[in-house]
Amino acid sequence: MKLKLSPAGLVYIYPIYFSPRLNFNGFIYPCFSVRVNYNELLESMILSTYAYLEYNSVAELVVSKRTFRGKKAYILKKSGFNPNEYGFLTRKIWKIPINKQISVYSSLYEKVKVHDAKRYFVTSVFEYDLAGKGLFYRDSPDLPKCKLIKSFKEQALWLRKLLTSYMEEKDEECKVVVKEVKQVVKNMEKLPAFLR
Repeated sequence: MKLKLSPAGLVYIYPIYFSPRLNFNGFIYPCFSVRVNYNELLESMILSTYAYLEYNSVAELVVSKRTFRGKKAYILKKSGFNPNEYGFLTRKIWKIPINKQISVYSSLYEKVKVHDAKRYFVTSVFEYDLAGKGLFYRDSPDLPKCKLIKSFKEQALWLRKLLTSYMEEKDEECKVVVKEVKQVVKNMEKLPAFLR
C-alpha cells in the first residue's frame, strides 16, 4: 500500500492503534479523547517509519555484532527516496549516499537541549509531516478535522499490521532501536537546574 501521509504522521493521527491508553499524563488526541504514552508513541513512530522504509526496499534496519558497549542499530540506505513521503524522522537518512549506513542514534539525535525530547519529536512530526496538509484548522494540533482524519483509518490499520509483523520479524533489532531512542531522548533533555 502507498501511504498518503508519512508513517509517523499516521501514528500521530491514530495513536490509539499504536500505543496503549493511559488515564492521565500522556499524549491526548482530541478526535478520540484518549491519552497514550509518549514513550511508546515515539517508539511506534520511529519503528513504523523503519518498517515502511523496508517495505518499500528503500532502507534496512541492521544491528551490529555485540561490542563492549552492546549492539548498535543502523539504517542502511538502499535507494533514493522522497523525504516528504517518509517524513521528518527520515531527514538524515535521506542525506546519506545509497549503500551507506547511519546509526539510529545519529539519525535521530539533534544538538538541542529541550525539557521533554519525546514531546519535541512528536511536535516536530506534526509540524513537518502534518501541518499544511489540511487535516487541522489553522494548522493547530488542538483543532483536528476529525471527519477528514477518519478517512485515513484504513491506512493506519494497514500500518499497524505492518508494524506488528515487522516487530515480530525483527524483534532483536527493534529492541536495540528502543534502547537507542531512550538514549537519544536522555541526551537531548536539559537537566533540571538543581542537577546542573
